[in-house]
Amino acid sequence: MPCCIVGAGILIYEMLMGYSPFADHAGNDQRVIYSNIMKNDLRFPSSFRDATTKDLIRKLLMFNPTERLGCLAGAAADVRAHAFFDRVDWVALLKKAVPPPIRPEVHSATDTSNFDDIDADLRIQRYDGGSGDAWDAAF
Repeated sequence: MPCCIVGAGILIYEMLMGYSPFADHAGNDQRVIYSNIMKNDLRFPSSFRDATTKDLIRKLLMFNPTERLGCLAGAAADVRAHAFFDRVDWVALLKKAVPPPIRPEVHSATDTSNFDDIDADLRIQRYDGGSGDAWDAAF
């Protein structure tokens, strides 16, 4: 199954750091985020010291696709061969023979105890679709 290599790099970063690699930490200004992407100014918190993981993320997020891991001659095999995945048994994974790292206790088909409670008082506003006339007003 093909996937977006850059998206995989972003996902790994977000799962480990809790935010986007190109986030606007001062707010949520889309122009700043876009600028961060274009500059490819990838930074890691000083507390994050795993060199192997940093190397994988940097290689997956290379701006130039001719330098990006997974886009080179070896394609996906290059990604699988990265040191980050040294402990992955790819054959067992493809055969779906790898046990899950977490197996939650489930008591019935309708058991939702492993999920956060839903705020029953939360009011959801119905989207009316609008006319669409002012879609470009912010530009």
